[in-house]
Amino acid sequence: WDFTRHDIPKDLAARGVDDAEALPNYPWRDDALRMWTIIERYVTGMVEDAFDRGLERPIHLYWGVRQRRDMYLARLPEQWQREHANFHVVPVLSHATAEDAWSGRTGLVHEAMLSDFPDLSGHQVYACGAPIVVDSARADYTTKAGLPSDDFFADSFTSEADKAP
Repeated sequence: WDFTRHDIPKDLAARGVDDAEALPNYPWRDDALRMWTIIERYVTGMVEDAFDRGLERPIHLYWGVRQRRDMYLARLPEQWQREHANFHVVPVLSHATAEDAWSGRTGLVHEAMLSDFPDLSGHQVYACGAPIVVDSARADYTTKAGLPSDDFFADSFTSEADKAP
């Protein structure tokens, strides 16, 4: 998948692997579309709802991925940042390589946020991602940065492997 296109469904169609009836149980398509839908609905829904309600307080989206090629939908938060003075996006690469030619933030996304916001009292956090990401953020934000546990909201994206005993 070419991450510069930022559109999984169109890319799958261009490759001829979008038809589930013609190509059933194709994990790369099926998993990619699941994640595309989850992230798209979760993040865009929350942010666009805030805009629709006229929320004026600052919104900071810390978007963590492994490498630059994993930064799908990157144009959308950049657009929100241009259109809304209260919206800020901070992309963070946890495993940047020389190929990424990345001059932005690196490391763990929750630690990047802690670096920028060492005191989270008086804030609310909405986190999503793999269970380890959400659990690490919750632990550090509430114990190290003073975030009240009632102000931490999260969705962990689990797979069948995460549910295994």
